[in-house]
Amino acid sequence: MAFQIALRNEPFVLLFLFAVSLLCLDFMGRSLDTAPYLDPRTAPLLQLRQDVVHLRGEEKLARMEIEEARAMHAQMQKNGPDLPNRPKVNLILYNKFEGFLDWWRENDFIKPARSMCSTECIVTKSRSGMSEADLLLFHVKTHSKNDFPPRTSNVKWGYVSLEQPGYAPLLEDSSYTSKFDYSLTYDLDSSIPTITVSPHFTAQQYHDAKVLGFNEKDGFGEPTAIAAFVSNCRAAGAEKRLAMMEELSKYMPVHSYGSCLNNKQEPKLSDVKATNKQMILQRYKFYLSFENNIIKDYVSEKVFDGLLAGSLPVYRGAESIDKFMPSETTPAVIKMSDFGDDMKALSDYLLKLANDESEYNKYFQWKTEDSNDRFQSVLDMTAYKYTSLCRICQKVLEDRS
Repeated sequence: MAFQIALRNEPFVLLFLFAVSLLCLDFMGRSLDTAPYLDPRTAPLLQLRQDVVHLRGEEKLARMEIEEARAMHAQMQKNGPDLPNRPKVNLILYNKFEGFLDWWRENDFIKPARSMCSTECIVTKSRSGMSEADLLLFHVKTHSKNDFPPRTSNVKWGYVSLEQPGYAPLLEDSSYTSKFDYSLTYDLDSSIPTITVSPHFTAQQYHDAKVLGFNEKDGFGEPTAIAAFVSNCRAAGAEKRLAMMEELSKYMPVHSYGSCLNNKQEPKLSDVKATNKQMILQRYKFYLSFENNIIKDYVSEKVFDGLLAGSLPVYRGAESIDKFMPSETTPAVIKMSDFGDDMKALSDYLLKLANDESEYNKYFQWKTEDSNDRFQSVLDMTAYKYTSLCRICQKVLEDRS
């Protein structure tokens, strides 16, 4: 009924949502006007689009809010003041973008990038205008090293990969990577570092997210259990990860909800898959956050899922993990490297924490601190929304100038 009323009063709904988006800016304590790759005129609208999607557990509401935000955007362009004149940057996606990058779709990402960025970020998949482009982007995973156009001095090249070298072997071929002017990868030394963290939450929201109390994290009846969601059983390095999970299960309960070593069925707590996972994790003191491989700066969404849910991540992966954490002074994860991959030593420590509320809560001290720009800059590296395209265009513009 509430949805029907809202739809009958669409103008009022749009006005209300616009007001909410403005309030969001104040609530965040960090204006998006400071982001050089976004048009400040569209900041309130952007805030609504990027944060509203998963703040509620109902998929229907999320869809409505996105559609209303799109309607607001169209109305703003039609009736509101003209967007300021912005320099144009032309990007061409040279080959097929798939996997982690298949969300660079025309309507949801490429078109909004053109109107929302601080540049007029024009992205196309057509090769017909290559001679006029500022940058050609090559997706490493689907690219052949023999498929290059003639090189011209005015058109830059950039390669893109959010995958590990096991999935994109050309990343380790210096004769290939040396051809490019730009790199967009998970490596922090890339021209444009980009990670697969969710785009729907800000640093302030990580700090403010409500978590269950120590005793409420009961593991659905096994308070010392660790949760795991592992569904890629054949990836490079997966065998090692699964062997470590099996070893750990000898010493403490491991609740495996993924398809690998599955021993638990997911309770249905929400109709939205991502929300359901978060609600499950909230019930656990620990969350197994093992990457397939230990690769420089490769940090997937796993550890961020744990931070948001309040389930302490037990992390095995990039040695640089501290650079991705919400605090520089207080720990937020347990690092497997501190135990030398000794699963018995790890389990002894986890079981000790599971019975010591004071020591356990030290890993959540960061939530009492003020959110900071450093952690926000990590979250801003997300590849899951059109701001990733804005960042590329802004970088090209800066170098062109």
